[in-house]
Amino acid sequence: MATKNNRVTVACKIPNGLLLRVFNMVPAREQTPTGFRDIEKAEQVGDTVKINGPAVPFGQALEHSIVGGYALTSNVDKEFFEAWLRQNEDHAAIKAGLVFAHGNLSVISDRAKEQKEVLSGLEPLNPDRTTRNGKSVPVDPRFPSQIERSDAKQSA
Repeated sequence: MATKNNRVTVACKIPNGLLLRVFNMVPAREQTPTGFRDIEKAEQVGDTVKINGPAVPFGQALEHSIVGGYALTSNVDKEFFEAWLRQNEDHAAIKAGLVFAHGNLSVISDRAKEQKEVLSGLEPLNPDRTTRNGKSVPVDPRFPSQIERSDAKQSA
């Protein structure tokens, strides 16, 4: 039976969320043109767990909490999440702090608020512009740079 002590709340800043799966490597045999060979095959353990993301389709009601840009998914099995975290510790989203978990909701809310400025890189571009060195430049560094036009006519 699941108790509160073995459940965590997962915070995720990836817009559409994640589907978490845990795998075990099991021995298997693979057919090759010259016979069989021994390999290790990934076999899913348990069910897939859906982690909510902060994106909400236009006109639809919000079904989960969002704090500091992180969507919160509660009641995730702690052992499952720790196993997933071990298997995905090198994932860019984990290293960037876009996905994390804790058993205490207030701790996770505080961390999400502290990391409000963390960007996933999947946010919409900010079209605002500012002036630097007499030129109008985009505020968002991800905004495509414009090609400078030359007023000088090139001679043939």
